[in-house]
Amino acid sequence: AEPGTPPQAGTVLTSEGEVTSGDSATHTFDVTEGGVYTILVTPSDDFDAAPDYSCSMENNSRSGSFDEGFEGEAETATFTATGNGTCTVTIGGYLDSAGTYTIEVTAQ
Repeated sequence: AEPGTPPQAGTVLTSEGEVTSGDSATHTFDVTEGGVYTILVTPSDDFDAAPDYSCSMENNSRSGSFDEGFEGEAETATFTATGNGTCTVTIGGYLDSAGTYTIEVTAQ
């Protein structure tokens, strides 16, 4: 998107995945300056997801982990993009937990 172009609202990524013990999965999406992005990871009932994100946006970067819940509890992170760029979400299991999940990223 061109600088000054308003970010698109709505779902920017939706996917399902599976993590085996000791492994992880990644999902990448584009961000637009000024967009407010929410990452929602919903694990299966027996999976304790431990996601983190890393974004590279023009002249800066942002990263963090968002493992607040336990097995089967959704994990959420929200941030505002300070520039155009890309973000990668890495989903692993807490203490080598394994299972399936869905990920949805929305913009507003």
